[in-house]
Parts: sequence; C-alpha cells; structure tokens
Amino acid sequence: MPPATLIALPLSPWSEKARWALDHHDVAYVEKVYVPMLGAPALRWKLRRLRGRVTVPILFDPSGTVCLDSLDIARYAESTGGGEPLFRRGHEQEIARWNRLSDEAMQAARALITLRMTDDHEAQHEALAGVVPRGLAGLFRPAATLALRFLQRKYRVREADEAVHRARLHEILLELRRALGGRRFLVGDALSYCDIAMASALLGVEPGDTSHLPFGPATRRSSTDLELAGEFTDLLGWRDQIYAQHRRARTGTPLLG
Repeated sequence: MPPATLIALPLSPWSEKARWALDHHDVAYVEKVYVPMLGAPALRWKLRRLRGRVTVPILFDPSGTVCLDSLDIARYAESTGGGEPLFRRGHEQEIARWNRLSDEAMQAARALITLRMTDDHEAQHEALAGVVPRGLAGLFRPAATLALRFLQRKYRVREADEAVHRARLHEILLELRRALGGRRFLVGDALSYCDIAMASALLGVEPGDTSHLPFGPATRRSSTDLELAGEFTDLLGWRDQIYAQHRRARTGTPLLG
C-alpha cells in the first residue's frame, strides 16, 4: 500500500505536532507543501468541502481515512505505527487539556508573528520561498504581502489586539512552568503527546536551534518574541532538551506542490 499523504505548512507548529507524531511512530508518509490561497480550491475539492474554513495539517490515508487536524493525525500514527505510545491510558483528560492549551498558545503566537511580519519584507519573501518552487519565488514576491493580509483576515488578527495575544500566551507559559516544576515530562515518566504539543507551541516564542524546521534568519527573527523568550528561558531549555532527546528523524518524503 502506498504511504499516507500529509498536507502541511513547513514552519507551522500544528504541522510540526502532526509530523513529530508520525516520525515518532515510524509511519511512512509523503509530505506535500500547502500554499495558502493557491492550494485551497484543490484541497476543498478533495475534501468535498466547498464552504467553511479549511486548515492544515490534513492527512489522507490510501485506505480512505482522512485526519483533519494534528491530534487526529497523531492518533492515526499511534494506531498504525510502532514505538512507545504517546497516548497512555488514564491520561486522556490531561492530553486533551494540554493539546487545547498548545492550540491556544499557537494561535496567540501566530497573531504576534503575522503582526511582526507586516513590515518585514525579508521575512515575507523567506516564508514564500518555503512554499514556492525554487526559481519561481521572485515571480511570487508581490503575493507575499497579499498572503500575509489573507492570513490576518482569515484568523482575524488586528494590531489593536497585540497585547491581548501576548497576555494569553504569557498565561499559558506560566501554566506550563508550574506544571513542569522541574520535571522532564508533563505526564508520567515518559514522553507523551502533551510534551510534543507544548514543545511545538514554544516554536512561536523562539524557534530554537533545530535541524527539523527550515527557519531562515529573517523568519527566525519574526518568530521570536524577545520579551517572552527572555522571561521563559527555562521553558525554551526544556523544549530544546525534548527535541534533542526525542525528536526523531523524518520518516516522510517531502514533495513540493
């Protein structure tokens, strides 16, 4: 049977959550880069969903299974792959809670990042290069600002709400610090999906030194919140340790388009 197809954004923390779970369980997959605006019509057609918001990551299994978000993809990986479980019995409520908090943290970080990128044309072009075939990025440069405005409209990001987004992200980081309390893992004594979810969320505070995600210098700059990164160096250190010890090499094959 051919491998599953993961539709994802290269630097999205939601995509990283899904990708990490697939890699952890040694699940083979082909990863196709999703291009906002341009890729939406084809994806809607494939999903038979002509209305409503369409977001990635999405996974299509050759058997006909479709997973519509990171959590579903992680559960799919656990049910079809090998390796140590990420969803241990008895921790269902904790996993659901930390997944929800990671989503909220990512949403707040995304808003702050898109606001920082508004006047950062270098970061816009760098991000565009990650989703456009090499050699064609120059042709699409005028679309970089349009794509950014599209995302701001789609997710209702307003400059007036910057303080609200940073305050919510700050609250979640404080909660993570209290929950860890110096421990290695959020739940039990082994890696769980909780750790993957929150480690991925911290990419929106400061990307870290990881070879798994292609952050260029301008994208790294726009993805770093200097205020929060300075206050939560302990959490960034925890994230880096989780990555170093538990982020396996990719089992997926990248495929642009």
